Amino acid sequence: MLSDLVNPLVSFSMSFSDYAWSIAFGAAFLETVLGIGLFFPGSTLLLLMGVMAGRGVFDLETLLLFAFLGALAGDNVNYYLGRRFGVALIQKPGLRFTPELVGKTERFLNSHGSIAVFFARFVPALKESMPFVAGSVKMRYGRFLFWDSLGAAGWGLEFIGIGYLFSTSLKLAQLWLTRTGYLILLILFFLLALYLLTRYVYARRLRIILFFRSLARSFYRNPIVSRWVRRHPKSVTFIKNRLSRSAFSGLTLTLLGMAFLYTAALFAGAVEDFLTKDPIVAVDQIIATAMPRFRTPELTSFFTTVTLLGKSEMAALFFAIAVFLLWFHRRTVYILPFFVTAAGSAVFTYLGKLAFHRVRPDTALYVESTAAFPSGHAVIAISLYGFAAFLLLHFSESLRVRLNLFFGTIMLAALIGFSRLYLGEHYLSDVYSGYLLGTLWLIIGIALTYWFESTPRRHAAPRRADKRVFAAAAAVFVLSFGGFSQLFHYQKVVPSVRAPALVPSAEALFTDKSQRYVQSVVGLDAWPVNLIVAADGRTEIARAFAEAGWHEASLKTVRLLPIFWSGRSAVLSFEKTVDKRRYFVKLFPAGALLEGRKALFVGVAAGIDHWKWDVLPVFISDISAARDAAVASLQNRGLVLQKRMIALHKPGIAADMMDQDYFTDGKAAEIILVPEKTPGG
Repeated sequence: MLSDLVNPLVSFSMSFSDYAWSIAFGAAFLETVLGIGLFFPGSTLLLLMGVMAGRGVFDLETLLLFAFLGALAGDNVNYYLGRRFGVALIQKPGLRFTPELVGKTERFLNSHGSIAVFFARFVPALKESMPFVAGSVKMRYGRFLFWDSLGAAGWGLEFIGIGYLFSTSLKLAQLWLTRTGYLILLILFFLLALYLLTRYVYARRLRIILFFRSLARSFYRNPIVSRWVRRHPKSVTFIKNRLSRSAFSGLTLTLLGMAFLYTAALFAGAVEDFLTKDPIVAVDQIIATAMPRFRTPELTSFFTTVTLLGKSEMAALFFAIAVFLLWFHRRTVYILPFFVTAAGSAVFTYLGKLAFHRVRPDTALYVESTAAFPSGHAVIAISLYGFAAFLLLHFSESLRVRLNLFFGTIMLAALIGFSRLYLGEHYLSDVYSGYLLGTLWLIIGIALTYWFESTPRRHAAPRRADKRVFAAAAAVFVLSFGGFSQLFHYQKVVPSVRAPALVPSAEALFTDKSQRYVQSVVGLDAWPVNLIVAADGRTEIARAFAEAGWHEASLKTVRLLPIFWSGRSAVLSFEKTVDKRRYFVKLFPAGALLEGRKALFVGVAAGIDHWKWDVLPVFISDISAARDAAVASLQNRGLVLQKRMIALHKPGIAADMMDQDYFTDGKAAEIILVPEKTPGG
């Protein structure tokens, strides 16, 4: 067994716990320096120390720090030897720096530039020879130190982190077997899709350009278009002027104007949906209610850190650093558009919160003093970070760099927005509206930028970009963010226990028409509520259905069926096969008590007739029959104390969540279960 190997190792390592820092430093140093790392198993030793850290023997932070220092010291020794002695050491056979290895390292350095120092850290053999070669070719030390520090930190985290995760593999496995695992997979899939899309667009950039050019030519040469052009010369002139690239009022203003109007229409639609409580509001409640199920301490810590990027303090610091860089490089023409974008988005965010004054979700983890609609974090993610990314795109001449910046900014904005949903600080419509509002001001800022550029102005020639200044500015922001994330702490919301409301009858639950249906994950009505159960609690309901021959629903059928009632997920799911039909019941807590202190549960009884392609369920067409079958099974066992039918809907045919027709008689069965007998009662 694995424990038989690990447990003695834990006992043995306990005696060396006071020297963990020196062992980690020595292992990383010897793994790196000269040719020793080619035969010294320093990385293996760090891996085992990571395992012991996961077992609580060593301190994880101490291991990471001294492994980083050891790797950095070893690389600096190699760099110094390469710079001081150069080719002479290659002749030494004992160091194992063969001409082939050095040649391979030089080619890697030449093809990838300074960043090769970082990547070589993770390539066997190259990690030892790269600092030596960098010193031999007289790479500037500041540049070498920057990339080597990143590589050393990543290398130590790689081996110690893998060992640490391995030692807690059971916990990790439990995490991946829960809903949280699905959430992590979804996030990773989104990031991977963005990366692959970037690579796809870059690899086929010429084809894409040629495709759109040929499409434009084909459109222009079309006989119908040609005749229209000849008959309407003034309109053609107007269109040509709008598509001209020679003036700001041409293609630039046309595209920005169209983008602004379209985004404004989307924002107006989002506001209207919020005011009229369209399906997006139902989706808001569904996501807000479901998100706590995905929370773990690790993910909560991660998204709490991510969300700090949208705090006003970090936004102000980022803006100040960006303005300084623009001033330093004599690009002051961009400062006013940047200020207008940031200030305008901040003012309109404040006005939106003041106008709508939406209360934050009940599932919020932290206390926020402002209203929810729209999300200020989402606005900042698009307007502030988006405008900075636009400037970098504007200055860059490399298509690859532009694509990476574009998709990287999308990734950052998506993470900041999702962090607000994960932490329960905003509804989906808050974040969506924040993105749109931020986009509106981003478009305004971009338009001002191009307008200022098109206007002749007297100003000093821009200074050439200084990478050292950029690196220093980035370091200031990263260090400030790290300090801010350590010093700033949200005030946690104290969970409040709401007493269930006492209602005179079940009809009081359905004053809102939307509560007469269960909804799909997109907020549309899936089925009408056709079953209401009153009982002393969940345990009594589970007992009653079990006695009636029902069992807990399996994953393949209905446990994961994404339906909700009033934004709540089902707390009880049962299924039963009758005449080859699989009936199911899903019940949701109503948060109310019937007179007599019976807890009310609202639900739907339906069924699956068969499976299409063994993947998609085909539901039965008569859900009233499913309701009657469920109630009859309980009555036949003498488990129903009282039953009555409530008319909630109009009888007729409608479409379910799979767009399949179903029939309902428009009634819901309200049943009160017989209380469980107590011993001696």
